[in-house]
Amino acid sequence: MEQRILSQRLAAYRLPTDIAQSIRDIYFDIHACVAFPTRELTLKAVAKYCGFKWRDTDMSGFDAALIYGSGKLTKAKKQMVIRYNEDDLLALRCVVRYLENLPG
Repeated sequence: MEQRILSQRLAAYRLPTDIAQSIRDIYFDIHACVAFPTRELTLKAVAKYCGFKWRDTDMSGFDAALIYGSGKLTKAKKQMVIRYNEDDLLALRCVVRYLENLPG
């Protein structure tokens, strides 16, 4: 989904779309080599275990998509979605850095 949407947005601004092909979901790569002592294996749960603190703890990716796709995007809601998306990327970076620092 991310590749398709990013390609569309880049094309809308007449920018090269090749970069969208390099998007890769590393969820399965991470879970194939590491076990986390969490009830859930979501990014939210794993990142929290790795020390990440979410700014909007009640927001989910589904919620963000609903808000964005509602067509009624106020400035406050747009900022909330942007903040959620930033946290999503920062959480992933936190997990990767946690894994990089594991012994062995």
